[in-house]
Amino acid sequence: MRNSVILTLVVAALALPNVAASESSILLGPRVGYYKTFDSDEGNLFGGGALRLMFTRGLGAEVAADYHSEDAISDVLDVRTIPVTASAIVSIFPAIYLAGGLGWYHTSFAWDDEAEALGFEDKTERNFGYQFGGGLMLGGAESGRPAVMLDARWHFLDEGTFENQVENMELDEIDADFWSANAGLMFRFH
Repeated sequence: MRNSVILTLVVAALALPNVAASESSILLGPRVGYYKTFDSDEGNLFGGGALRLMFTRGLGAEVAADYHSEDAISDVLDVRTIPVTASAIVSIFPAIYLAGGLGWYHTSFAWDDEAEALGFEDKTERNFGYQFGGGLMLGGAESGRPAVMLDARWHFLDEGTFENQVENMELDEIDADFWSANAGLMFRFH
């Protein structure tokens, strides 16, 4: 506990010079990435977009939406997720930032015809969760010129997203939490 408090104070002290500079801006752009659920053997590519409002050079907020699709359980189940996240952004150095916040996860489960014949039904769920991570924002200091954004996030969903769908199958509990690595272009408007 003591080490966590010390680490938090050090990060806050490093962030203060960046937060104090008043340089507000709006950034908008597309992104692509790779995500992998904690229980899967392989990950998948995804696409989406993000809007960042930087209140100062070192403090801002981000809203992002992506589209994930993967085959699960030996390609019997198609899982499609649209995560919509809201994050606080704190720059600890001019190009390095920490991010964290809440997410809303719209997940659709579509079974193949054979599974549906066994009684499995397609289903859509909406769950909440939280996410945190960090990244780099390189370039794009002038309006209209893109900045390159690279970051990694860990997403933790409320329990039940995937377990409820497969409760009739004899499987171990499946973890729907995932991590993602993103790359994108952010265009500055102000």
